[in-house]
Amino acid sequence: MNKRSRFYRLSPFLILVLFVAILSFRQLSDHDLGSHLKYGKWILENHTLPTRDISTYTLNSRDYIDLHWLFQIFIYTVYRVAGYKGLSVLVSLLSITLLSLLFLRNKKSGIPLTLSCLVFLMGFLILEPRLFLRPELLTFLFITCMLIVLELYYSTRKNRLFLLPLIMLVWCNTEGLFPLGFALAGAYFISLITRDKKFDTNFAIWAFLSVAVCFINPYFIKGFFFPLDLYTRFDSQNVFHSHIWEFKPLFERNNYTVKDILLLAFSLITAFFFLVTLRKRKPHEFILMIIFAYLAFTASRNISLFIIVGIPVLSNSLNDALVMMRQYQKLQILMKREYVIERWVIGAIVIISAGLIPRLITDSYYVSNNSITKTGMGLDTLEQPVGVSRFINNNRLNERMLNGLSLGSWLSWSTRQRVFIDGRLEVTGESFYEQVVESWSGGLPDLIARYQPRSEEHTSELQSLR
Repeated sequence: MNKRSRFYRLSPFLILVLFVAILSFRQLSDHDLGSHLKYGKWILENHTLPTRDISTYTLNSRDYIDLHWLFQIFIYTVYRVAGYKGLSVLVSLLSITLLSLLFLRNKKSGIPLTLSCLVFLMGFLILEPRLFLRPELLTFLFITCMLIVLELYYSTRKNRLFLLPLIMLVWCNTEGLFPLGFALAGAYFISLITRDKKFDTNFAIWAFLSVAVCFINPYFIKGFFFPLDLYTRFDSQNVFHSHIWEFKPLFERNNYTVKDILLLAFSLITAFFFLVTLRKRKPHEFILMIIFAYLAFTASRNISLFIIVGIPVLSNSLNDALVMMRQYQKLQILMKREYVIERWVIGAIVIISAGLIPRLITDSYYVSNNSITKTGMGLDTLEQPVGVSRFINNNRLNERMLNGLSLGSWLSWSTRQRVFIDGRLEVTGESFYEQVVESWSGGLPDLIARYQPRSEEHTSELQSLR
């Protein structure tokens, strides 16, 4: 293969890397950013982890299990070194790392580069809404790393299982979705027993250790079982489920975007080629697709998890389908023109990616998809109340504020006083949030009377007079 031909075959990979870099290079608009920075700073300054809420004056007696502490220290350290612009770059670097790990996973399975690029292009367009600076972004990396280790053991017997407990140890101290790792290991364990007709003791030991290390967190048993509390938000009767869009199922939305259509297309294509190549599919693929498809269509925020797990399954199914096509005489004529099809696919990947890049840079892609995302570096001052916090600080206001859910995180980080509420739902709780919801329908005077937002100095004076 000459240099020109090699570059031509690599062109979809190169353009895809550029595409993902620009797709994830965005201003910081996530409403949880302030809380993560605040707690990262607090942990480093106090050399301990919080057990009570330190952000609100309404819920400061509540227990707080901070399973995000490693993530918070990580991004606060990056912030101290490189500022908000550095955090924007970090999101892009983590996204490119995810893309690289997915490429490695497909390469180990013998998936052609062009086919991988085609699947990844669709996958990252669907993932785009979740490429924010959240602990969830690291969860994508942990899932992919686990799948690489598990697939190596299943397919080639290369024993890298000692990495599983290490991944789980970091995961359980970074984000509350770590029990998904148990599902990954369990699916492969069942698949190994089904294929080999025997109990794999070596795998069982490392899987057990992967579960056991999750007790090594600052909150021990409470931290281990904390994710069970998160699962209640997916109940249709839950107040968070009713009011926060990411907990709603896809089919309960009022408006659908291109990403939703792509998700349905991804799901249908995966299901079709899964059935076409059913004899070649592995039990763990079937188990994982059932689990993560259920999660995805139960709550919109889980769609990204389904895509991360589904990308390797779709890639393998498409590749197996191509291999099967080569074996049928009636399709030999078509497959003789396979190089022509490949050229068309390469051309499509390059044209679509190159065509979308200008739309990403100018934000027209996000506007057309009803998204708040903006390409660029640093803070998104339209989403983060930077002007409000600057006004409060410049005028030395020391009042107990009555703020909305999405603003509390930033105000808590950027001002001196506690806030009324912020976006950490594990602290807010259903009962308190229900009071907030009631205030939207004429209950605001009752809410003010109950929590009495006022000057903290005035409150101290009243207490001293009693």
